[in-house]
Amino acid sequence: MLAIRPKYFSQFKCDGKSCGSRCCKGWKVAVDGAAYSKYCSIEDAAIKQDILSEIERDENQRYFIKMKENMNCAFLDDDYLCKIQKQCGEEYLTAICHSYPRVTYKFGEVLEQSLTLTCPLAARLILLSKDSMDFEEVETEPPHGLFDWTNKISIPIEKVVSIQATSVSILQERHFDFNERLFRLCLFLQDKPLDSKININFNLNRHVEIMINIFSKMYNVELSEEKVTNLKNMWIKYHKIILQRLMINYAHIFENYLVNEFFMRCYPFAFKGDLWKNCRIFITSYKFVEFALVLTAISKNGFVTVEEFLTMIDAVNEKLDHSRGGMKSICDFAEEVCKVEKFSQIMLTFN
Repeated sequence: MLAIRPKYFSQFKCDGKSCGSRCCKGWKVAVDGAAYSKYCSIEDAAIKQDILSEIERDENQRYFIKMKENMNCAFLDDDYLCKIQKQCGEEYLTAICHSYPRVTYKFGEVLEQSLTLTCPLAARLILLSKDSMDFEEVETEPPHGLFDWTNKISIPIEKVVSIQATSVSILQERHFDFNERLFRLCLFLQDKPLDSKININFNLNRHVEIMINIFSKMYNVELSEEKVTNLKNMWIKYHKIILQRLMINYAHIFENYLVNEFFMRCYPFAFKGDLWKNCRIFITSYKFVEFALVLTAISKNGFVTVEEFLTMIDAVNEKLDHSRGGMKSICDFAEEVCKVEKFSQIMLTFN
């Protein structure tokens, strides 16, 4: 099948020893039917029993790999390698384990493939390149685990590819700052001329209120009025100079983050609703990353190292993936604020 993917995709090599096999810790890994059937058909009785004894079934008759008390996968060996893969081969891995951190969407006879930033090795490969992210088209076999969106998309496949390609090119327009790029993305996904102008008077207080609300929902914490006031005052006081400083040093990381998140999460088709709603969710999620980064920098005397930047992105992305409250608050805001003028005044910090 034809696969469209960033060129970094083929460069990725999994190395559990380099990252401590983080993907084998703290996750509730589902065992798909094909993998479970293979385990039941293993001829070596001892290996078969060893594997099946570490798989449990929930009340909905779904199978999951058991976790140890330290939250490691039951099959993670002391050398940070997988017992199943060592004993039986890579083809015996679950669909999730076989594909992660690769993410594949299927649109008819077209695949879109990328890597998720929750893998630290993938994150370094994706984010630290100072060159614009390039894409390629290759012929490949469909992986074991993929998301088939063929029936979720009502427009022709070639239009899906065209919309995403144009969106990525807008996010990579380096002669515009990031807020201008995001505004141009708004215009494009509303089918408006990219040179359209509106009078944007950034509502700083409202922006911080939205971000703090997302923060509290994302981390499931109740913030006192005093804490909210302190966070608000700190962000208002320091955000401009901190973001300027970070953009000077890490503009390539911000750009690669935006491009990879847009493509990897299948925007602007990621959520139910039109392209413009998906755009609002995408931009709000990114602005929350900016907000968290500013707070991190404040706690680090005004700046963060590359390693601290990557750690922060990893932590926020994990929450974006697994915090229902946080994503709901982002989606609720996107649903509530649908006019481009009002949305831009709250989310895009034009100078």
